[in-house]
Amino acid sequence: MRFVGVALLVLVVGCDRRDPASAITASRVQGSEEGCSDASLRGGYGFVQNGTSTAGPLAAVGLTTYDGSGNWATIQSLSRNGAFSFDETSAGTYVVNADCTGKLFANGQEIARLSVVDHGRAVFQLNETAGNQVPALHKRVQRSGCTVASLEGDYGFFRSGMTSGGPLSAVGLAHYDGAGSSSAVQTNIRNGVVNPDVSVSPAPYEVNADCTGRLFFGGREIARFVVVDNGREVYQLSEAAGNAVTGVQRKVNRGLGEE
Repeated sequence: MRFVGVALLVLVVGCDRRDPASAITASRVQGSEEGCSDASLRGGYGFVQNGTSTAGPLAAVGLTTYDGSGNWATIQSLSRNGAFSFDETSAGTYVVNADCTGKLFANGQEIARLSVVDHGRAVFQLNETAGNQVPALHKRVQRSGCTVASLEGDYGFFRSGMTSGGPLSAVGLAHYDGAGSSSAVQTNIRNGVVNPDVSVSPAPYEVNADCTGRLFFGGREIARFVVVDNGREVYQLSEAAGNAVTGVQRKVNRGLGEE
């Protein structure tokens, strides 16, 4: 029986005369997914972007909707060098290649490069507007629609960008009660000066069915945001005068994570 087993092993090895590297490559291709296409992007994707433009610092949050057939539409709120614009709309076409890279077009001109990841649940984007250096992260929003209950619990966050007084960075913790009221505490650094444990409470919030929303404090609107990843993450744009500051919030999991 041992001789038969050895003979079979030799026969199998001898039949595959490919170069070892080619054999590995072929195995990976056969074991991989079929690849991406325009259909890999379908539905709403919240996004955050922060960088520089010819006009100065640029920061934005918004929602892009892909139809799965090569058409997109965006609504966004943004700060250009501290000047705010709300609910700006744009539309165009897109192409996604089999390797999951892609391009975005508007008025027949290429305006961005894409990289589709995580089975189409997220997209990395680079804006190609002349003079801009603005990357963006897109994540799919809740397919069934959002409400204030989509935000409930504690969310750790960081914020970064430019203010009229210089650069700003911060980390902190926000709490949403799922019924339209929130609070937050953060430590920030404004132009090199540390400000510990700055609190904002209460801060009412509202969430639209498309998963965009607004945050209020002292009776005025202080931020626009979009809820993504089934309520696990929030992208936020500060509306403080002169700011070009965005933040990313992620829901806290107080249990032990899996390895």
